[in-house]
Amino acid sequence: MNTYVVKSLAEYINLIEKIGSNDTEKWYRGQSKCEYRLSPSALRKVIAIEDQRGNKLDTPVLDNTCSGSNNLVAFLPVDKMVDEFSKKAAGCLEYDVKSNIEWECIAQHYGIPTRVLDWTTNAMNALFFAVGDCLIGKTEEDDIEYFIESEGFGSGGGAVFVIDPLEINKLSAPIKDFEENPKILDAIEDSKLLEECLHSMIPPVCFSGFNKEKRISRQAGKFTTTGTLLWPMDYYNVLQKKITKIFIPYSAFESIRHQLSALGITHNTIYVEDDEKDVLAKEIAEETKKKFDDLFSLEH
Repeated sequence: MNTYVVKSLAEYINLIEKIGSNDTEKWYRGQSKCEYRLSPSALRKVIAIEDQRGNKLDTPVLDNTCSGSNNLVAFLPVDKMVDEFSKKAAGCLEYDVKSNIEWECIAQHYGIPTRVLDWTTNAMNALFFAVGDCLIGKTEEDDIEYFIESEGFGSGGGAVFVIDPLEINKLSAPIKDFEENPKILDAIEDSKLLEECLHSMIPPVCFSGFNKEKRISRQAGKFTTTGTLLWPMDYYNVLQKKITKIFIPYSAFESIRHQLSALGITHNTIYVEDDEKDVLAKEIAEETKKKFDDLFSLEH
């Protein structure tokens, strides 16, 4: 991965200007902990139930998606959660939703664990997601050095990832004649293909979101999915070369928060306002997670 460290808003803006100098579209994703991988929320906790030889495990255990174990695993029932959310939230919408992929995009932005990872075309929004709504930890003396030497791993702060979606799709998207017709898939126009992607084990695919939803529109929302393939997007060696990761140490969080607030970038402006969909999504997610943990005797 291409790695950088910034300790102020000014350094971040200068770096974003440098990264975006070739005038191609860039997508950004802010994460409050540098150690978090690029995994969709529904695929972060997976339970091994059979080993790679097909033998049922006496005691299901948490599985590391980057271990290469090839175990058969269980994860949260995404389709069930999205279906329940779509039925309960339909009356709250001021627009029509015509496909499951559109519902999954909406559900993702309201807190339902899904198979999609949300990105934004707004670099300042991504910075807020990295530093704005989280506890501030401690940055150790060697955290920055380790991040650089390990090419993007470690702890001690948050991170903003940057990708060129066309470059990612060029390497991994299931699109015929891509060289002649390079494109970013669209949640509405390419809904059938994306439905297939959601339920298949595929490399990462980049697609534009469902922008009738005001929260997605305000956050300039874009998405990637690996379907049911568990490996994080930053796991693939070929894609790591196309990913930039910017480390922001915890020691810089407070000052950057104040500067973003002065620019009008706050929780309220990012999320527009909480509404009934937030409540519904929280109830569905919490109930489903509890049942999942109880099924496999996991501690909450």
